[in-house]
Amino acid sequence: MLSAGRSGAPFSGVLLTRRSYPISFASSGAKDYLHVWRVMEVVPNRLLTLECQYGGYPGDSFVTFELTPSGEGTHLKLTHRGLETFPTDKPAFSRESGVKGWTYFICQSLKTFLDDQKK
Repeated sequence: MLSAGRSGAPFSGVLLTRRSYPISFASSGAKDYLHVWRVMEVVPNRLLTLECQYGGYPGDSFVTFELTPSGEGTHLKLTHRGLETFPTDKPAFSRESGVKGWTYFICQSLKTFLDDQKK
C-alpha cells in the first residue's frame, strides 16, 4: 500500500495518480467483463476512490472505500455511485449484481487476504 513517498517520508494530503488498471475476470457467471479501474484519489490509511468502466460498454461509475478507526479495528464504508449509467438490459450491471460482487470481495476475498497477512 502507499505508505511513504520517494524520500521515505509519509504521504500527507491527497495523492492523485489517475492511472488505469485493466482487469478481466468473470463477474457474472460465464461472461467475462473487462474491468477498467482508474485510481482517482488516495488519502493514505483513509480513502481510495476508483473510476470504474467496463470495456465495450457505455457507463462510468466511482467506487470509494473510506476507512475510519473503530474500537480496536477499522470500519470500511464502500460507496458505488453511477450504476445507473451502465446498460439496464444487462443483469451484470444491476445493483443486485454489484451488491453480490462487493459482498464477496469485502467479506470473503479481502478478509482471506488480510487474515493471511497476519500469519
